[in-house]
Amino acid sequence: ARLTEQPRVTLAHARNQSRMQGMGGGMGGGMGGGPDPHLVQQVEISMMAEMLLNMQETCFDKCVKRFQDVELSTGEQSCIDRCVVKYMDVHKQVSERVNK
Repeated sequence: ARLTEQPRVTLAHARNQSRMQGMGGGMGGGMGGGPDPHLVQQVEISMMAEMLLNMQETCFDKCVKRFQDVELSTGEQSCIDRCVVKYMDVHKQVSERVNK
């Protein structure tokens, strides 16, 4: 469960703001024609934070089995290392395909 819920800036929200800019409204409301750089940055940060949270939850659930020990076992550490590397590799590959 997430400890703090913060309002999310979604990709749909960014697209909506971009459309509004084209009509002279929205954040930054200029004649630039593109999305507001501040809004794009907010979306990227939000998406990265969500990806990291998902990775943390997935790898923890998969790798950590015992809560009696103060520290992670060697097996848990290597499982988490492999899980994080795989998660990041898959995220990179998906991003590359989406951006083609």
